[in-house]
Amino acid sequence: MALVDLRGTPIEEITPRGIRTSAGEHALDSIIFATGFDAFGGPLFQMNIRGRGDKRLQDPWSEGPRTVLGIGTHYFLNLFMVTGPQSGVFFILTRNIKHHVDGIAKCIAHLRATDYASIEATTTGEEHWNTRVQQAADATLVPAMDSWWVGANIPGKPRVILR
Repeated sequence: MALVDLRGTPIEEITPRGIRTSAGEHALDSIIFATGFDAFGGPLFQMNIRGRGDKRLQDPWSEGPRTVLGIGTHYFLNLFMVTGPQSGVFFILTRNIKHHVDGIAKCIAHLRATDYASIEATTTGEEHWNTRVQQAADATLVPAMDSWWVGANIPGKPRVILR
């Protein structure tokens, strides 16, 4: 097994035995084509979610997602995102999902018990959470990575902490 730097020795062709780079041929049993994905924003944008004033989710997120705990976002009443953008803050994803679902269920139960019809994240809450997420990321190498964690795999996508 070998690690190959495809930026330094780019792929030239797929061969019957594997992949040929500028450094030579690498025999492979199988090839997995991972062409990239638009983490967090892409799937949510494709659902054409509309908030107050008929805002599309991508409008307030034009410079990157703005969330509270990665669960809620301003303008979008009663929208709960399970493991949404900025929700992981380096958590184990499956454990995070459980915390989100449990917290969302408690929130909905509280809304019903107190006769509230809606809940919405505030811009102040978003600002506070975004600062916390950035501080956590700045203690790591994540901001310097070219990764989907910062949106670097999508040309033109704002480079912000997504995970």
